[in-house]
Amino acid sequence: MEDIKKTEIEFDNFMLEIGYSKVSNDVGFSPNFKNADYINKNKNIIVELKIIEKDYFEKGGFIDSTNSFISFPININKDGTGIYNFQFPNVNREGTLDNIEEPIRRTLKKANKQLKETKSYYYENSLSFGLVFILLVGLKSISAENLTPVIRKICNNEFSDIDGIVVCKPYKTEIVNTNFFRDTECFSITNETNLDKKTICLELAEDWVVFLEKGGHNCQ
Repeated sequence: MEDIKKTEIEFDNFMLEIGYSKVSNDVGFSPNFKNADYINKNKNIIVELKIIEKDYFEKGGFIDSTNSFISFPININKDGTGIYNFQFPNVNREGTLDNIEEPIRRTLKKANKQLKETKSYYYENSLSFGLVFILLVGLKSISAENLTPVIRKICNNEFSDIDGIVVCKPYKTEIVNTNFFRDTECFSITNETNLDKKTICLELAEDWVVFLEKGGHNCQ
């Protein structure tokens, strides 16, 4: 598994580079509210970082939102044939078979509370924006793209203090013609009818991609 601490430090560097500071610089490490991680005081944007460390498909599984079966490779040949594992998950609280929806809901619930309370601390009733940045560090079995319908489904009906979400894998290395290259997945999720929120979230996603292209993230 990638070094989580190193990933956090590199994300700190990224946020500092694009004009954010750490909320803990203002409130310390034990404030009397649940604080988010970063703030851009010039733009009234607050960002909470969430790192998904666990692979919830270690035995394979199912994503209800996309009707997708996920198999987990056990012993695979170069041509893709081999042994894969697949096991249906337990029924979740909505009565569906799904490995990932409840873990993501718990993550977003916590982030929503942190954004809400941090917005209140800095801005009270003034206009501000709260974003969640999800790094899929340990979740290797599915792509960021496959996770976006799950997140969109949840946020369409819950967590009103989350104005947008960026979800990505910090890096993805594949072999093409025996040469290694990086192909970074990064997706912005917002209410498509709110252009302000959409623009802010897209800008954060684009800043991340530029940061990577410049060699900013170097976890191996």
